[in-house]
Amino acid sequence: MKTVKKSFLTILPLLSLLFSCSESSSLAYAKAADGEISGTSPLKELKASQGINALPSVGEADILVVPIQFSDDVAGGINFSSSDIAALESAYFGDSNTYPSVSEYYDISSGGLLSIGGEVSSAVTLPYTINDALSLLYSSGSASFFSDIIDYVYEQLFTEGSYALGTFDKDNNGKIDGLVLNYSWPSFSLLGTSTGDDTTDQVLAALLSTLTVDSDTLGSERVDMLSWDTGRYSLFTGNTSESHFYINDIAQMMGVPSYLDTTGSSVTNTLRAPLAMIDMMDGYLGDHNPFTKYQLGWISPEVYTPSDVETPQTITLEPGESIILSYEDQGLYGEYLMVEYYTPTGLNQYDSRHSSLYGRRLPTESGIRVYKVDSRLATELNGFYYPYEGEPDYSLTDSQGNSYSYYYAYSNSSVNPLSSYGITDSFPLVQLLSSKGTNRYMLDYTETFTADDLFTEGMTFGDDFGLVPGYYDGFTFDGNGYNGKELGIQFTVETIDSEAATLTLERD
Repeated sequence: MKTVKKSFLTILPLLSLLFSCSESSSLAYAKAADGEISGTSPLKELKASQGINALPSVGEADILVVPIQFSDDVAGGINFSSSDIAALESAYFGDSNTYPSVSEYYDISSGGLLSIGGEVSSAVTLPYTINDALSLLYSSGSASFFSDIIDYVYEQLFTEGSYALGTFDKDNNGKIDGLVLNYSWPSFSLLGTSTGDDTTDQVLAALLSTLTVDSDTLGSERVDMLSWDTGRYSLFTGNTSESHFYINDIAQMMGVPSYLDTTGSSVTNTLRAPLAMIDMMDGYLGDHNPFTKYQLGWISPEVYTPSDVETPQTITLEPGESIILSYEDQGLYGEYLMVEYYTPTGLNQYDSRHSSLYGRRLPTESGIRVYKVDSRLATELNGFYYPYEGEPDYSLTDSQGNSYSYYYAYSNSSVNPLSSYGITDSFPLVQLLSSKGTNRYMLDYTETFTADDLFTEGMTFGDDFGLVPGYYDGFTFDGNGYNGKELGIQFTVETIDSEAATLTLERD
């Protein structure tokens, strides 16, 4: 079963956002005369090669949010009330919250390319108690457990209820495009409670945690993408319309990988945080980073290579805008830097003013953020994975006509999930580079990223400054670990104000 699970460390609530500026893009979408946007995205195509029909990130996406409760929740006093359901409606589809709803966030972050619609149903009471659910999960496994829940919810709402499948099946494949199950138990309190039995505790944690899966692998033919999450985040944040975690969930339903380290451990000092836990996909903070937007088809940044800056080039970046620096134009899949003008405004505003329960917040000052991306691919055929260079060729088949699947070769985990197939390097998929030159691999998850780590006026990426002199001088990418290619470009931050940042690019 393919799952994308969030570790216990990640199930801590945060707060964030307001509005955002997003770059215009020339990508694989079309705008009809009536203004309707349709098309696809690189990430949706990548997931399709894996047999996953991800939620669309361009055009319209309708999700069905179902509050679910166990049969003994009423007696326990934790069943969904009408006010609880109203809070979920506000969190997903509201328009006047302290923090943007899911639909507002994605309209703003995508620059209007994605419209999230849908509705929150009335609560569905499952035909078993929480203990019955735990027994089922323990005896039958999560595949059977989730398949049973999906079947029961479908029966209650569609077969016996008044819901029409076509409302939530935009691609007309006979399945709900995106089903969100919000359960009534407040998972944080349960995850912090030990039963005294290690096996039971593991099952309990597996049940009451945040989970996003592609449900076809669970044996259900009713749903394309499923998200399983608590409906009680407001108990921990004090915000009745809390939406941060749901924004993260929807991104995973669109195929965005988690940028968390899911293999490391704080106990053994092997846990790392390449994005310093200040990103929407690792710390539930702020606007999506430019690499995420690039994957989702929302931006198409200008690419600069050494040959483009033989004569120094002066460029201007508006808030939220980014460019790509690389030794050659590799498209989406390769090694490159993404240089973004960050401001503590828009979708970053709230989280620059409020600390998360991790103790993290976004920088309070404006400056340049530099992301190092290693989005090289691995291809899979018949259960074996191999390194792959360049853009994926989805028409490629072997001599038997079997199609290849494509995956990112690297992740932000400290151990490569593909290591058993010989792809053992653990280069981060995407990471922040500090102006101090101290966090190339972010080996310590306790490292923070503050305003002091931004590149600000007068700083040059590629010269001899910072706590580690010359760290970015002659910057090279990872390659195979010892013969990475040199970037060949340096940039200087000339000016920064509320409207724009000006950079000069030149050969290094």
